[in-house]
Amino acid sequence: MSEFLIIFNIVVAVLVILFVALAMGQVVFLELNKDTTENLLIHKGIAYLGMGSAFYALFIARIHFSDGGWMGLVAGVLGIVGVGALIQRIRRGPRPTQEIKKKKIETFVPDETKPWCWTCREHTRAKKGGGGCSNCGGTYYRMNVPIGDRKAGYGCSGCAAVPVLVAMAALLTSWGPGKGLLVALMMGLFFLVIVGFPIVFLYRYWTWRKWARLRRQYPYESDSEEQDPSSTAADEKDGSLSDEDV
Repeated sequence: MSEFLIIFNIVVAVLVILFVALAMGQVVFLELNKDTTENLLIHKGIAYLGMGSAFYALFIARIHFSDGGWMGLVAGVLGIVGVGALIQRIRRGPRPTQEIKKKKIETFVPDETKPWCWTCREHTRAKKGGGGCSNCGGTYYRMNVPIGDRKAGYGCSGCAAVPVLVAMAALLTSWGPGKGLLVALMMGLFFLVIVGFPIVFLYRYWTWRKWARLRRQYPYESDSEEQDPSSTAADEKDGSLSDEDV
């Protein structure tokens, strides 16, 4: 493979990953929908660049990439889309489908060592014999212990820093034309696969922490008339926090 082709492939891979990440990022974090009107042309442009880059990576890049390089590029694109979809699903979170029963709540005071249900938005008791929420019937994956998410998020963040350091070292060393950039690109793809884990864990922990602040400010079943009108932190019926508040 010629030096020009190596550099060309690196540039293409960087642009593809960048455009796909930008397109997925604006969908996840800006919560775009059919009613969005602000900066619409910019958002559409980024979306088209992302879709076009993904199409190029999947069906055209194979022509000039090596087998390993093409598979790495495809894995990076699919990894970004998969992590983005997972974060979007977690951010939305389903609303409670039934009334929260007091006897199903383990503690009314926020406690990061106790299981917390994403559906009920409460420290509900786990089902007997294998986890899951005893109130809504949600699976084990809808229950999380905040302190565990915090520790896992910090640990995974350290792991995600490793490929970044390796990529920086590769760029600062003289490994020959294109070799340092190739190693840096591979480490960049590896980073994109790993970085989704700390994002998910820390986002879950930060979501619980925000809920905990509101719950401490407005205790369970507190009088809604005494609360700030601009913040409806607790549901008048069962005292649980809504998705908008969290």
